[in-house]
Amino acid sequence: MEHGALLCSRRGRIAMRRLSLIVLVTLCAASTEAADWYVRPDGGSYGSANGADWSNAFEGFANIAWARVAPGDTIWVAGGTYTRRLVPAKSGTAESPISVRRARADAAECTRAAGWRAEYDDTVHQIRAGLTFNSFDYITISGRTTAAGGSYGWWIDFQGARSGPGIEWPNDSNGSHILVEYIDLQGPGNITYSSDGRGIDDTPFSSATNHTFSHMAIHGWESGVYVVGMSKPTFEHIDMYDIMALNWSDYHPNGIYTSGAPGGTVRYSSFHKGPDGNGVGEGIFFEQSGGSTDWLIYGNVFYDLDQVGWKAIEISSAVGAIKVFNNTFDNIRLGSLYRSDNSSCTGGEWRNNLNIDAGDSTCGKASNNVTAKSADVFVDRAERDYRIVATTGSGFPRNAGTDLSSVFKRDANGVTFGADGAWDVGAYEHDGRCPSCPDPAPGPTPTAPSAPTGLRVIGP
Repeated sequence: MEHGALLCSRRGRIAMRRLSLIVLVTLCAASTEAADWYVRPDGGSYGSANGADWSNAFEGFANIAWARVAPGDTIWVAGGTYTRRLVPAKSGTAESPISVRRARADAAECTRAAGWRAEYDDTVHQIRAGLTFNSFDYITISGRTTAAGGSYGWWIDFQGARSGPGIEWPNDSNGSHILVEYIDLQGPGNITYSSDGRGIDDTPFSSATNHTFSHMAIHGWESGVYVVGMSKPTFEHIDMYDIMALNWSDYHPNGIYTSGAPGGTVRYSSFHKGPDGNGVGEGIFFEQSGGSTDWLIYGNVFYDLDQVGWKAIEISSAVGAIKVFNNTFDNIRLGSLYRSDNSSCTGGEWRNNLNIDAGDSTCGKASNNVTAKSADVFVDRAERDYRIVATTGSGFPRNAGTDLSSVFKRDANGVTFGADGAWDVGAYEHDGRCPSCPDPAPGPTPTAPSAPTGLRVIGP
């Protein structure tokens, strides 16, 4: 054989070996696949109860075989009554979080599994039991009723209890990168509490970070949220109201109480008096102990906090470069901001906020805040439709703001600020609608986790 032909032959064999190796690796990757697991309510007997499908579902949250769950897996939860806490015991990864999701008829992973029934697409109702996160990372708990979001499909219900917590991180836990969404978080109500009754007790006092609470109703607790000793919490699309205790001198009501928790965000949420006649206590409260610096608060509505002691935002510490942008405040007894003790906002900014009540204070540099002449600035104040009218000029919020597009671009309804050439003041950009128009479409929802790239097959 000629030398050149021999060389070509060897190169060909080497190329074939490389191609074979690539094919082998690809086949190995393709042979693994993120698993779907299935849970049905407490008290049932479900075949082999190994979670492989609906006919063999895990019996309640306490019987989930977490040792078999891997990053990228999804645990589907049938609607019904659950009486034990959900305590995740396995970490996901940034690329492949572990998800626990309410069963949905629009999810093929649910409907194609053996034993599917239409009634599984119903509310997951936890009675006097909630969620406990320890030191596991990258976990999503979702009560979505549709793939796009829908409504609250998960109900954590503490009625009849005398204390909480609804969702908790115990001391020294460091579970991070957690998303909790589309949950109705209902507390015991305005009762005499025997111990802390917090909707969210996010007080790990550790290196925990990045806890996100999205599309949630938080009501009926002595305090809505405690966030202490962690970093970068996010609260978005929260509806909070009726925060109170009969023995309030012992269990003082707070909306979001924060200490030692830097870098937080509160956006697209509402804080207000509820149907039981109670507000949100101290509101978003930066407590005297300090350490909660560099928070960003934008696109929120605070209204009907009109009783003694009720507040929208309270600062009683050094909060550093806090930024309060494009919020709407209406019928607040103590104004948009209540400052006490040795509060300071070095580097802070207070811009584009809309107030009905005169005399509101600010913290840090202030600009383009508008005190409205009357409720005529709103589409329908009586119905709490706080979108703004088209009128411009003194005392009106339209076109009165400063451009903050380097920080955020849209309001809670998905309308782009400044799209008409000028930035508006308050929680909502003018959207061109009239007072008799239908309600605006719901705002954008969090993006679902992307499909995993590392896949494997798990047997029943």
